[in-house]
Amino acid sequence: MARVTRVRVEQKFDGGSKYDDEKAFKSMLLAFRKKCSEAGIAQQFKKNERYEKPSETRHRKRREKLLEQSKKKKNKNPRSKKRK
Repeated sequence: MARVTRVRVEQKFDGGSKYDDEKAFKSMLLAFRKKCSEAGIAQQFKKNERYEKPSETRHRKRREKLLEQSKKKKNKNPRSKKRK
């Protein structure tokens, strides 16, 4: 994933009423949130929120791999299907 440092959201301001200003702000906020989620900024922030030692990284990846393998086995097991 590319490292994102800036997100730019632009909207023209025509100097309307207070209602228009609130509506414009809400639409800009929505656009900003969408751009952030597309860029993966929140996920990147959560990932880098605290330092993870190399041993912790290995253990986490190993657990994820084992969990994925157990899910695959469960899907292949014919007894796990519901009986009618």
